[in-house]
Amino acid sequence: MGFLKRLFSGDPRQNLERARAQLEKGEADRALELARRAMRQAVGPDKERAAAVVAQARQALAAGALAKALLAIESEYFDDAAEWLRGALEHVDDLAQRQELEDRLKSVEIRARQAEEEAYELPDLEVDPETVLDPDVHYQALLGMLADPFADLYAELPVGFRRAYVDLNEGRLKQALAALEDLVISGDESPPVLFERGRCRLLTGDADGAVADLNAVQEAFGDDPLDLAGELSVPGLWAEAMLARGESEPILERLVDLGDPSGGRPTLASCFARALLMTGDLEQAQEFLAQAASRFSSHPEFSLLLATVLNRLDDRSAAIDCLEVAIAPSCVSGQCAKPPKHLQSIRLLTSLYLGQGGQGERVLQLLRIVAQELGGRLTSEDYELLARHHEQVGEPEAAELATTEARRLRDNPGVVRPGALPLPRGLGSTKRAAL
Repeated sequence: MGFLKRLFSGDPRQNLERARAQLEKGEADRALELARRAMRQAVGPDKERAAAVVAQARQALAAGALAKALLAIESEYFDDAAEWLRGALEHVDDLAQRQELEDRLKSVEIRARQAEEEAYELPDLEVDPETVLDPDVHYQALLGMLADPFADLYAELPVGFRRAYVDLNEGRLKQALAALEDLVISGDESPPVLFERGRCRLLTGDADGAVADLNAVQEAFGDDPLDLAGELSVPGLWAEAMLARGESEPILERLVDLGDPSGGRPTLASCFARALLMTGDLEQAQEFLAQAASRFSSHPEFSLLLATVLNRLDDRSAAIDCLEVAIAPSCVSGQCAKPPKHLQSIRLLTSLYLGQGGQGERVLQLLRIVAQELGGRLTSEDYELLARHHEQVGEPEAAELATTEARRLRDNPGVVRPGALPLPRGLGSTKRAAL
């Protein structure tokens, strides 16, 4: 438990000088973290000097993010532009400037599309009424996933809550939220109702409402997990909501003990890691993620984040080694009960190899794994990686085709061409791709 506390120790004046030095070098994100740390520790005039450096660093970060957003807009990478604009907004307090950025963000978001796995509609299936689980039976089954104190508490709740709880766990979020709102309006503000409404609000994008509800039940529910899997808790959902609001400092303060990898709670450790990354303190993030990746080897997110940090620290070789080790268990041929492939890690590994150059065979091998996992329905991000590969091996026409397809998928998410979508050249092998 002392590991995280040691991360945040240091002399405030020394941290302030380091912040100024980082700012002069153009490392505004690192300067901001150091200056904020100095401001938390300092008193009197030193605190004011630290606050001034914080303001300078935030101004530099906002200007840099806006410049990158404008470049992304010119290149028609609207999803990237939206992310940069959101990053700029985190560091702007002036109302007029914020309004200008928010207006620009709204216009960009119209064109922005996530470059994750593209959604597509599943065919309508006929459901046999006899196979539909009775709501009461379903509710009892869900209670079996809760830890004893909470299972007993939830077992005593009325029918209206039970139906909302089943809807929430089945993904019918609008129905669940409406029912939970009705319960609150009728005067039921019991901890289970507020907790589940907070969870539902978080899932529907209302981070502010989620924080309010979760704060309200903190005393009643405490920090322990509600479920037997250990993933559902008040501090965990609260931290997710705070991350959605772009606030990292409160998370680092609240989870300094709960998020320690030695505590064995990967969900809280993940929230802490992402909050640490949000501050831009890469050295501390590297130290923490190395601990977390070792402790939670079955959770690929930590290796992915660690590789991201190593790459940002210009240690691409270490990042590649980290990901190769992480994806090996799911990619080795003939292994029984192997974990599912973590496509985000495979994509980052592909990008890192492309950054090195001269790794064309390994790049195609990795993209083939992705193509097989997606049944040939590559995402815009995959086509962008493929375009980079074709450019490196001197195939400009193939690169242009891949770039065009990537743009089409970004602009038309969820739209799949009629018939089978053929795999791009080089990815059509029916053999399983292996390491």
